[in-house]
Amino acid sequence: MPSKLFYGVGIPVCILIFNKDKPENKKNKILFIDAEKDYAEGKNQNSLRKKDIDKIVSAYDDNKDVEKYARIVELKEIEENDFNLNVRRYIENGEEEEEIDVSEVWRELQVLEKEREQVDKEVERYLKELKY
Repeated sequence: MPSKLFYGVGIPVCILIFNKDKPENKKNKILFIDAEKDYAEGKNQNSLRKKDIDKIVSAYDDNKDVEKYARIVELKEIEENDFNLNVRRYIENGEEEEEIDVSEVWRELQVLEKEREQVDKEVERYLKELKY
């Protein structure tokens, strides 16, 4: 859930639903839903719009994977992660990072360093002129 959803709580929150009467096909599985980005921003407190609530309820009712939003995780995977229930561990919702050509960046840094050295020499020359 988004941050500032509840008065006085500035961090994102989780809602846990425990169901002891799950159907057999859902046992030992946990549905994670990442609804952190779907909200209406308020001055002091954020709120969920009807469409945000509908999206959450739909993901819960459908009980299936939705890319970057919902994921069914086997209990075995959670156990392998030391029972860490951090949503980010199971659902990646961030933007894809662009690949960086390290050698190109290194060349650019070398060029900038040479330019900086030239500017330093010029500034030093001006300072010497001002001294005399």
